Amino acid sequence: DGELFQPGKRDEELAQQLELGNSLVIGFSGEARIKKGLAIQLLAFEKVAAQRDVVFLMVGGVRSGEDQELLKVFQRKNPALKIKMIPHLSVDLMPLYYRLMDLFWMPSLRDGMPNALLEAMACEKAVLATPVGGIVDLLDHPDIGRMVPAGDVSALAEATFDLLDHPKERQAMGQA
Repeated sequence: DGELFQPGKRDEELAQQLELGNSLVIGFSGEARIKKGLAIQLLAFEKVAAQRDVVFLMVGGVRSGEDQELLKVFQRKNPALKIKMIPHLSVDLMPLYYRLMDLFWMPSLRDGMPNALLEAMACEKAVLATPVGGIVDLLDHPDIGRMVPAGDVSALAEATFDLLDHPKERQAMGQA
């Protein structure tokens, strides 16, 4: 819905409620699960957070079972990492959360054409994703998003450093 998902101002009240402070925000939307690269995201975030002031904003909840257990174990081992888990939200609230993000991740191991990626792009967010499924067709030019190899934690972390360190490039990518 192009009328709903579009760029806009960051909701400072929501940012304050989520305790985002002045940190850069890496975002993910959708059900966090292994096929969506949950383990890769957590390990890459750990690397990025060791060198930058970042928050990982995950919107959409975590699937039960092994996905939830993976997240619990990771958080127990890394209690200082700033990970904000937001359960599934109604579609009309999602643009508020995309507008909080400085960078959007979709490092799926397998996928179709994720609506979350389309929504983030419509909100003019720079995106990092993997070349799987329909994502290849969405990010067919380097100016509109970057792709990293599926399952490559280091590549996701390095591409994240690069985009976080270059806000003008991030903005241009989102606008493209």
